[in-house]
Amino acid sequence: MVAWSTDNLDTSGEPTTRSVGTTANLKGKMSKRLSVVKGHFPKLVDCAHFHYDNVEFGSIELQFANEQSDASWISGSAKDLVFLVQVSCQAKTWMVRRTYEEFRTLDAHLHQCIYDRRYSQLLPLPPLSEIGDRVEIFTPLLSEYLSRLSMIVDNKLNCGPVLTWMEIDNRGNRFLLKEEASLNVPAIAAAHVIKRYTAQASDEISIEVGDILSVIDMPPKEDSNWWRGKHGFQVGFFPSECVELINEKPQSAAKIDGDPANSNAPGPPSPTSGKQTQSTNHCCMSI
Repeated sequence: MVAWSTDNLDTSGEPTTRSVGTTANLKGKMSKRLSVVKGHFPKLVDCAHFHYDNVEFGSIELQFANEQSDASWISGSAKDLVFLVQVSCQAKTWMVRRTYEEFRTLDAHLHQCIYDRRYSQLLPLPPLSEIGDRVEIFTPLLSEYLSRLSMIVDNKLNCGPVLTWMEIDNRGNRFLLKEEASLNVPAIAAAHVIKRYTAQASDEISIEVGDILSVIDMPPKEDSNWWRGKHGFQVGFFPSECVELINEKPQSAAKIDGDPANSNAPGPPSPTSGKQTQSTNHCCMSI
């Protein structure tokens, strides 16, 4: 891949609000929790501008999701609106959430790197200052934009930030952005479940007594009682009081079997004794 500078790219497309799906905005769970995973995937406007050498995905279809309606936007200002876009590629379909400014960022990348506007025939997306509070124009404007873009997308579309906008890699597979890609984040601890919890939101996971979890984010209790972890292929939040760290069992439960008289005799240092004296935020375990 060849790195390209974005110093001359108009940054007016930088989103002023974060998409609904990002964990940073959900229920106050991520106040100081992203130290481990922050930056795993950068923000769309901050990602390095690169071009793939080879692209093989055929066609991509983009359209507004059916669940979306103007009625749900009336109460919000234009800059705060988040649009649900359905992406289809290689017989797979998923949703991405994008603000209007992120649409404008997409348009800027497309016409800086890939298309001449005379060929794309994509109308420039006006700045929000020209739209004002006329939210009713978003549906026809963006629907037409997505429809036209779907008609011209092919294997010449090798701009990294454009494919990142759609959450597609150069082979047509979906990848998750930023904190959502937590399956690849290494665990910092292991825990077993001592209390059942049923997920109440899409960013949480349900856990059963006896389950073993890989903990990937573990803030101090004074900051939050929500931890984040992996169970199989599921990643999400759960209450910290529902689990017990495996390396935090009381030492009294690990007394040496055998002659009680020898139980107090000094022995070689335990390989885990050093970990028990450290903060659990710094322990490392390979799961």
